Amino acid sequence: MSKLYNWEMDFGFLRFVADYVDPRNMLDMTWHSQPKGAARHDWSNPAFDRLVEQAGSELNSDRRTQLYRQAEEILVGDYAAAFVFHPLTLGLRKPRLNGYTRYPDGTVGSIIYSNVYIARE
Repeated sequence: MSKLYNWEMDFGFLRFVADYVDPRNMLDMTWHSQPKGAARHDWSNPAFDRLVEQAGSELNSDRRTQLYRQAEEILVGDYAAAFVFHPLTLGLRKPRLNGYTRYPDGTVGSIIYSNVYIARE
């Protein structure tokens, strides 16, 4: 990891899982310009930075989404990353397991275990 954070690698393969469901988590926190040693990459684009900064303070959700989409176009257009796959989280459970609910965002670890119980047959 030290080679990655010191930008001593030409190419790397990393998996990143969002901490919360919001474009800011993927765009601003991951791709905004940062000093050496603080980010996984050395890519920097001032126009991208301005867009994610503006989107981060935008209260109108439609405008915010539009700003993040413009930022994504810059990120992909600059070939800063290759988004190779988007994994799915699947789960199996027996029919007797009741009270099993997921948070609406469906993220990993989002099962509300305090409501889970095993029903009698």
